[in-house]
Amino acid sequence: DHLHPTGKIDASTMAIIAPAYKWVADREPWCIDTGNHAEIGLLSVEAVTQTGLAGRAERSVIPDEGAIRVLLEGQFTFDVLDLESDFALYRLLILPDTIVVDDILRDRIKAYVAGGGRVLLTGKSGLNAQGFAFDIGAVWHGTSAMAGGDFLLPIPTLRADPVNDPLFMYLPSEQISLTDGSSLGEVFDPYFDRTPRHFSGHVNAPSQPDPNGFAAGVTKGGFTYLSHPIFSCYHMAGAVAMLEIAENVISHALGQPKMIRTGLPRAGRATLRHAQAKSRDILHLLHATPALRGHLGGQPIQPIQDLVTLTGIAVSLEAHGTVTAVKSVPEGVVLPHAQTNGRVNFTVPTVRGHQMVEVSYTV
Repeated sequence: DHLHPTGKIDASTMAIIAPAYKWVADREPWCIDTGNHAEIGLLSVEAVTQTGLAGRAERSVIPDEGAIRVLLEGQFTFDVLDLESDFALYRLLILPDTIVVDDILRDRIKAYVAGGGRVLLTGKSGLNAQGFAFDIGAVWHGTSAMAGGDFLLPIPTLRADPVNDPLFMYLPSEQISLTDGSSLGEVFDPYFDRTPRHFSGHVNAPSQPDPNGFAAGVTKGGFTYLSHPIFSCYHMAGAVAMLEIAENVISHALGQPKMIRTGLPRAGRATLRHAQAKSRDILHLLHATPALRGHLGGQPIQPIQDLVTLTGIAVSLEAHGTVTAVKSVPEGVVLPHAQTNGRVNFTVPTVRGHQMVEVSYTV
Protein backbone atom coordinates (compact mmCIF):
# COMPACT_ATOMS: atom_id res chain seq x y z
CA ASP A 1 0.00 0.00 0.00
CA HIS A 2 3.05 2.32 -0.29
CA LEU A 3 2.62 4.83 -3.07
CA HIS A 4 4.94 4.06 -5.99
CA PRO A 5 7.53 6.79 -6.81
CA THR A 6 5.70 7.40 -10.09
CA GLY A 7 2.56 8.34 -8.16
CA LYS A 8 0.61 5.55 -9.83
CA ILE A 9 -1.96 3.83 -7.62
CA ASP A 10 -1.56 0.06 -7.47
CA ALA A 11 -4.87 -1.25 -8.76
CA SER A 12 -4.50 -4.71 -7.19
CA THR A 13 -3.93 -3.20 -3.75
CA MET A 14 -6.91 -0.88 -4.08
CA ALA A 15 -9.08 -3.78 -5.18
CA ILE A 16 -8.39 -5.37 -1.79
CA ILE A 17 -8.53 -2.22 0.34
CA ALA A 18 -11.69 -0.66 -1.10
CA PRO A 19 -14.09 -3.53 -0.24
CA ALA A 20 -12.60 -3.75 3.24
CA TYR A 21 -13.21 -0.06 3.89
CA LYS A 22 -16.71 -0.32 2.45
CA TRP A 23 -17.46 -3.22 4.79
CA VAL A 24 -16.27 -1.19 7.78
CA ALA A 25 -18.15 1.94 6.70
CA ASP A 26 -21.43 0.01 6.52
CA ARG A 27 -21.00 -1.05 10.17
CA GLU A 28 -19.52 2.14 11.57
CA PRO A 29 -22.84 3.66 12.75
CA TRP A 30 -23.14 0.85 15.31
CA CYS A 31 -19.58 1.34 16.55
CA ILE A 32 -19.37 5.12 17.05
CA ASP A 33 -19.82 6.35 20.63
CA THR A 34 -19.83 2.86 22.13
CA GLY A 35 -17.76 1.42 24.96
CA ASN A 36 -16.68 -2.11 25.71
CA HIS A 37 -19.04 -3.70 28.22
CA ALA A 38 -16.93 -6.03 30.35
CA GLU A 39 -17.44 -8.08 33.50
CA ILE A 40 -13.76 -8.86 34.13
CA GLY A 41 -10.70 -6.65 34.52
CA LEU A 42 -7.34 -8.30 33.80
CA LEU A 43 -4.55 -6.42 35.58
CA SER A 44 -1.64 -6.57 33.14
CA VAL A 45 1.73 -7.83 34.32
CA GLU A 46 3.32 -5.74 31.59
CA ALA A 47 1.62 -2.58 32.87
CA VAL A 48 2.45 -3.22 36.52
CA THR A 49 6.11 -4.25 36.16
CA GLN A 50 8.79 -2.35 34.24
CA THR A 51 6.22 0.18 33.10
CA GLY A 52 8.76 2.02 30.98
CA LEU A 53 8.94 -1.01 28.68
CA ALA A 54 5.19 -1.54 28.38
CA GLY A 55 3.79 -1.61 24.88
CA ARG A 56 7.00 -2.47 23.07
CA ALA A 57 6.34 -4.90 20.26
CA GLU A 58 9.29 -7.10 21.18
CA ARG A 59 8.06 -7.65 24.75
CA SER A 60 6.21 -10.87 25.40
CA VAL A 61 4.64 -11.18 28.85
CA ILE A 62 3.57 -14.78 29.14
CA PRO A 63 1.02 -14.50 32.02
CA ASP A 64 -0.80 -11.71 30.16
CA GLU A 65 -0.86 -13.59 26.89
CA GLY A 66 -1.95 -16.84 28.52
CA ALA A 67 -4.75 -15.13 30.44
CA ILE A 68 -5.98 -13.26 27.36
CA ARG A 69 -6.11 -16.51 25.38
CA VAL A 70 -8.16 -18.17 28.12
CA LEU A 71 -10.56 -15.23 28.40
CA LEU A 72 -11.04 -14.98 24.62
CA GLU A 73 -11.52 -18.70 24.12
CA GLY A 74 -13.89 -18.85 27.07
CA GLN A 75 -15.90 -15.92 25.64
CA PHE A 76 -15.62 -13.87 28.82
CA THR A 77 -16.08 -10.12 28.46
CA PHE A 78 -12.97 -8.32 29.75
CA ASP A 79 -10.71 -5.29 29.61
CA VAL A 80 -6.93 -5.28 30.11
CA LEU A 81 -6.11 -2.83 32.91
CA ASP A 82 -3.18 -0.86 34.24
CA LEU A 83 -2.70 0.77 37.64
CA GLU A 84 -4.65 3.87 36.60
CA SER A 85 -7.79 1.88 35.75
CA ASP A 86 -10.96 1.99 37.85
CA PHE A 87 -11.38 -1.50 39.31
CA ALA A 88 -14.93 -0.70 40.48
CA LEU A 89 -16.22 -1.02 36.90
CA TYR A 90 -15.70 -4.80 36.99
CA ARG A 91 -17.23 -7.72 38.85
CA LEU A 92 -13.97 -9.67 38.90
CA LEU A 93 -10.35 -8.54 38.94
CA ILE A 94 -7.74 -11.08 37.81
CA LEU A 95 -4.08 -10.82 38.85
CA PRO A 96 -2.31 -13.35 36.62
CA ASP A 97 0.60 -15.45 37.95
CA THR A 98 3.26 -12.86 38.84
CA ILE A 99 1.67 -9.59 40.04
CA VAL A 100 3.56 -8.12 42.98
CA VAL A 101 1.16 -6.26 45.27
CA ASP A 102 2.62 -3.21 46.99
CA ASP A 103 0.92 -1.30 49.78
CA ILE A 104 -0.93 1.06 47.45
CA LEU A 105 -2.29 -1.72 45.26
CA ARG A 106 -3.17 -3.80 48.34
CA ASP A 107 -5.26 -0.98 49.79
CA ARG A 108 -7.00 -0.38 46.44
CA ILE A 109 -7.90 -4.05 46.10
CA LYS A 110 -9.12 -4.27 49.69
CA ALA A 111 -11.43 -1.30 49.08
CA TYR A 112 -12.61 -2.90 45.82
CA VAL A 113 -13.50 -6.16 47.60
CA ALA A 114 -15.17 -4.27 50.46
CA GLY A 115 -17.40 -2.67 47.80
CA GLY A 116 -18.51 -6.06 46.49
CA GLY A 117 -15.76 -6.81 43.97
CA ARG A 118 -14.18 -10.24 43.57
CA VAL A 119 -10.52 -11.12 42.95
CA LEU A 120 -8.76 -14.09 41.34
CA LEU A 121 -5.06 -14.56 42.17
CA THR A 122 -2.90 -17.24 40.54
CA GLY A 123 0.65 -18.46 41.17
CA LYS A 124 2.81 -15.82 42.83
CA SER A 125 0.29 -13.00 42.47
CA GLY A 126 -0.53 -11.45 45.82
CA LEU A 127 2.56 -12.93 47.49
CA ASN A 128 5.56 -11.24 49.06
CA ALA A 129 8.38 -12.45 51.28
CA GLN A 130 6.06 -12.55 54.30
CA GLY A 131 3.22 -14.38 52.56
CA PHE A 132 -0.13 -13.26 51.17
CA ALA A 133 -0.99 -9.58 51.01
CA PHE A 134 -4.64 -10.48 51.68
CA ASP A 135 -6.58 -12.74 54.02
CA ILE A 136 -7.46 -15.50 51.57
CA GLY A 137 -7.96 -18.24 54.15
CA ALA A 138 -4.55 -19.89 53.74
CA VAL A 139 -0.88 -19.50 54.61
CA TRP A 140 2.06 -19.80 52.21
CA HIS A 141 4.99 -22.16 52.71
CA GLY A 142 7.08 -21.29 49.66
CA THR A 143 7.35 -22.57 46.09
CA SER A 144 7.38 -26.29 45.37
CA ALA A 145 10.85 -27.83 45.02
CA MET A 146 9.59 -29.61 41.88
CA ALA A 147 10.96 -26.95 39.55
CA GLY A 148 9.94 -28.93 36.47
CA GLY A 149 6.33 -28.97 37.55
CA ASP A 150 3.87 -30.94 39.66
CA PHE A 151 0.32 -32.26 39.30
CA LEU A 152 -3.05 -30.58 39.86
CA LEU A 153 -6.33 -32.30 40.78
CA PRO A 154 -9.05 -29.68 41.34
CA ILE A 155 -12.30 -30.29 43.16
CA PRO A 156 -14.86 -31.98 40.86
CA THR A 157 -16.68 -28.78 39.88
CA LEU A 158 -13.45 -27.25 38.55
CA ARG A 159 -12.11 -30.26 36.65
CA ALA A 160 -11.76 -30.56 32.90
CA ASP A 161 -14.05 -33.01 31.18
CA PRO A 162 -13.35 -35.97 31.56
CA VAL A 163 -10.03 -35.56 33.44
CA ASN A 164 -10.46 -36.96 36.95
CA ASP A 165 -6.81 -37.76 37.64
CA PRO A 166 -3.91 -35.42 38.52
CA LEU A 167 -2.86 -33.28 35.55
CA PHE A 168 0.81 -32.37 35.02
CA MET A 169 1.20 -28.58 34.94
CA TYR A 170 4.82 -28.08 33.69
CA LEU A 171 5.48 -25.37 36.29
CA PRO A 172 5.71 -25.62 40.10
CA SER A 173 2.87 -24.67 42.41
CA GLU A 174 2.98 -22.43 45.44
CA GLN A 175 2.59 -24.51 48.60
CA ILE A 176 -0.30 -23.39 50.81
CA SER A 177 -2.21 -24.82 53.76
CA LEU A 178 -5.72 -23.76 54.67
CA THR A 179 -6.73 -21.78 57.74
CA ASP A 180 -10.41 -20.89 57.31
CA GLY A 181 -10.74 -20.96 53.52
CA SER A 182 -12.35 -23.61 51.31
CA SER A 183 -10.04 -25.91 49.33
CA LEU A 184 -10.07 -25.93 45.53
CA GLY A 185 -8.29 -29.27 45.23
CA GLU A 186 -5.05 -31.14 45.82
CA VAL A 187 -1.48 -31.13 44.50
CA PHE A 188 0.48 -34.30 43.73
CA ASP A 189 4.27 -34.43 43.47
CA PRO A 190 6.03 -36.45 40.79
CA TYR A 191 8.24 -39.25 42.11
CA PHE A 192 11.18 -36.97 41.38
CA ASP A 193 12.00 -33.73 39.61
CA ARG A 194 13.40 -34.56 36.16
CA THR A 195 17.08 -33.56 36.13
CA PRO A 196 20.30 -35.02 34.63
CA ARG A 197 20.64 -37.04 37.86
CA HIS A 198 17.01 -38.19 37.88
CA PHE A 199 16.02 -39.23 34.38
CA SER A 200 12.57 -39.93 33.02
CA GLY A 201 11.96 -40.76 29.39
CA HIS A 202 8.98 -38.42 29.49
CA VAL A 203 8.94 -34.70 30.28
CA ASN A 204 7.91 -35.58 33.81
CA ALA A 205 8.04 -38.50 36.20
CA PRO A 206 4.64 -40.02 37.12
CA SER A 207 2.67 -38.60 40.01
CA GLN A 208 2.91 -40.17 43.41
CA PRO A 209 -0.24 -42.04 44.50
CA ASP A 210 -1.06 -39.66 47.35
CA PRO A 211 -1.35 -35.85 47.41
CA ASN A 212 1.50 -33.86 48.95
CA GLY A 213 -0.68 -32.28 51.63
CA PHE A 214 -0.84 -28.78 50.15
CA ALA A 215 -4.01 -27.25 48.70
CA ALA A 216 -4.38 -26.57 44.98
CA GLY A 217 -6.16 -23.34 45.79
CA VAL A 218 -8.49 -21.65 48.22
CA THR A 219 -11.52 -19.41 48.25
CA LYS A 220 -12.65 -17.09 51.01
CA GLY A 221 -15.06 -14.19 50.77
CA GLY A 222 -14.28 -12.18 47.66
CA PHE A 223 -10.91 -13.87 47.05
CA THR A 224 -10.11 -16.96 44.99
CA TYR A 225 -6.53 -18.20 44.77
CA LEU A 226 -5.08 -20.95 42.55
CA SER A 227 -1.68 -22.32 43.55
CA HIS A 228 -0.42 -22.91 40.01
CA PRO A 229 0.50 -20.14 37.53
CA ILE A 230 -2.15 -21.58 35.27
CA PHE A 231 -2.07 -18.88 32.60
CA SER A 232 1.67 -19.39 32.07
CA CYS A 233 1.09 -23.15 32.08
CA TYR A 234 -1.54 -22.84 29.36
CA HIS A 235 0.63 -20.51 27.30
CA MET A 236 3.42 -23.08 27.51
CA ALA A 237 1.56 -26.34 26.91
CA GLY A 238 -1.73 -25.34 25.28
CA ALA A 239 -3.49 -28.33 26.87
CA VAL A 240 -7.27 -28.36 26.52
CA ALA A 241 -7.60 -29.64 30.09
CA MET A 242 -5.66 -26.62 31.39
CA LEU A 243 -7.94 -24.31 29.42
CA GLU A 244 -11.07 -25.89 30.84
CA ILE A 245 -9.74 -25.79 34.41
CA ALA A 246 -8.80 -22.12 33.98
CA GLU A 247 -12.27 -21.32 32.61
CA ASN A 248 -13.92 -23.16 35.50
CA VAL A 249 -11.79 -21.32 38.06
CA ILE A 250 -12.65 -17.95 36.48
CA SER A 251 -16.36 -18.81 36.49
CA HIS A 252 -16.07 -19.89 40.13
CA ALA A 253 -14.34 -16.63 41.05
CA LEU A 254 -16.89 -14.59 39.07
CA GLY A 255 -19.68 -16.13 41.12
CA GLN A 256 -22.45 -15.62 38.56
CA PRO A 257 -23.29 -16.59 34.97
CA LYS A 258 -21.16 -15.08 32.21
CA MET A 259 -22.51 -11.95 30.56
CA ILE A 260 -22.56 -13.71 27.17
CA ARG A 261 -23.20 -17.37 26.42
CA THR A 262 -23.18 -18.53 22.81
CA GLY A 263 -23.13 -21.64 20.68
CA LEU A 264 -19.96 -20.50 18.90
CA PRO A 265 -17.14 -23.03 18.59
CA ARG A 266 -13.83 -22.52 20.40
CA ALA A 267 -12.44 -20.38 17.59
CA GLY A 268 -15.38 -18.00 18.03
CA ARG A 269 -15.17 -14.67 19.84
CA ALA A 270 -17.96 -12.68 21.48
CA THR A 271 -17.73 -9.07 22.65
CA LEU A 272 -20.35 -6.58 23.78
CA ARG A 273 -20.36 -2.83 23.32
CA HIS A 274 -22.85 -0.41 24.87
CA ALA A 275 -24.20 2.78 23.31
CA GLN A 276 -25.59 4.73 26.25
CA ALA A 277 -26.98 7.59 24.15
CA LYS A 278 -29.01 5.21 21.98
CA SER A 279 -30.01 2.73 24.72
CA ARG A 280 -28.65 -0.28 22.91
CA ASP A 281 -26.04 -3.01 23.15
CA ILE A 282 -24.11 -4.22 20.12
CA LEU A 283 -23.05 -7.84 20.24
CA HIS A 284 -20.14 -8.77 17.99
CA LEU A 285 -19.77 -12.44 17.03
CA LEU A 286 -16.64 -13.52 15.19
CA HIS A 287 -15.38 -16.81 13.84
CA ALA A 288 -12.40 -17.60 11.62
CA THR A 289 -9.58 -20.13 11.46
CA PRO A 290 -6.21 -18.52 10.66
CA ALA A 291 -3.64 -20.84 9.09
CA LEU A 292 0.09 -20.62 9.75
CA ARG A 293 1.66 -19.96 6.33
CA GLY A 294 5.07 -18.48 7.09
CA HIS A 295 7.28 -16.26 9.22
CA LEU A 296 8.32 -12.71 8.39
CA GLY A 297 10.49 -10.54 10.59
CA GLY A 298 10.31 -13.18 13.29
CA GLN A 299 6.51 -13.05 13.38
CA PRO A 300 4.13 -15.80 12.25
CA ILE A 301 2.07 -15.05 9.15
CA GLN A 302 -1.44 -16.39 9.72
CA PRO A 303 -3.82 -15.27 6.98
CA ILE A 304 -7.54 -15.97 7.02
CA GLN A 305 -8.39 -17.38 3.60
CA ASP A 306 -11.51 -19.48 4.17
CA LEU A 307 -14.60 -18.32 6.03
CA VAL A 308 -17.01 -21.03 7.15
CA THR A 309 -20.65 -20.01 7.52
CA LEU A 310 -22.04 -20.99 10.93
CA THR A 311 -25.79 -21.38 11.29
CA GLY A 312 -28.26 -21.28 14.16
CA ILE A 313 -26.00 -19.73 16.80
CA ALA A 314 -27.89 -19.61 20.11
CA VAL A 315 -27.16 -16.58 22.30
CA SER A 316 -28.04 -15.85 25.91
CA LEU A 317 -27.15 -12.30 26.89
CA GLU A 318 -27.44 -10.52 30.22
CA ALA A 319 -30.06 -7.83 29.64
CA HIS A 320 -29.46 -4.30 30.84
CA GLY A 321 -33.11 -3.26 30.79
CA THR A 322 -36.37 -4.14 29.08
CA VAL A 323 -35.55 -5.35 25.57
CA THR A 324 -37.72 -3.88 22.81
CA ALA A 325 -36.04 -5.39 19.75
CA VAL A 326 -33.18 -7.61 18.60
CA LYS A 327 -31.87 -7.17 15.04
CA SER A 328 -28.99 -8.32 12.86
CA VAL A 329 -27.20 -5.21 11.67
CA PRO A 330 -26.50 -3.64 9.27
CA GLU A 331 -28.93 -6.01 7.53
CA GLY A 332 -31.85 -4.92 9.72
CA VAL A 333 -33.29 -8.43 10.11
CA VAL A 334 -35.50 -8.70 13.20
CA LEU A 335 -34.64 -11.72 15.38
CA PRO A 336 -37.28 -13.30 17.63
CA HIS A 337 -36.27 -13.05 21.27
CA ALA A 338 -37.41 -13.96 24.76
CA GLN A 339 -36.50 -12.15 27.95
CA THR A 340 -36.53 -14.05 31.23
CA ASN A 341 -34.62 -14.07 34.52
CA GLY A 342 -32.64 -10.99 33.55
CA ARG A 343 -31.40 -12.44 30.25
CA VAL A 344 -32.43 -12.11 26.63
CA ASN A 345 -32.26 -15.23 24.47
CA PHE A 346 -32.25 -15.38 20.67
CA THR A 347 -30.75 -17.26 17.75
CA VAL A 348 -28.49 -15.67 15.12
CA PRO A 349 -29.30 -17.33 11.76
CA THR A 350 -25.80 -17.09 10.26
CA VAL A 351 -22.32 -15.94 11.19
CA ARG A 352 -19.78 -15.70 8.40
CA GLY A 353 -16.61 -14.18 9.78
CA HIS A 354 -18.39 -11.42 11.69
CA GLN A 355 -21.94 -10.57 12.64
CA MET A 356 -23.32 -7.69 14.69
CA VAL A 357 -26.58 -7.91 16.65
CA GLU A 358 -28.33 -4.82 18.01
CA VAL A 359 -30.22 -5.23 21.27
CA SER A 360 -32.44 -2.18 21.93
CA TYR A 361 -33.83 -1.23 25.33
CA THR A 362 -36.71 0.87 26.56
CA VAL A 363 -35.55 4.45 27.00
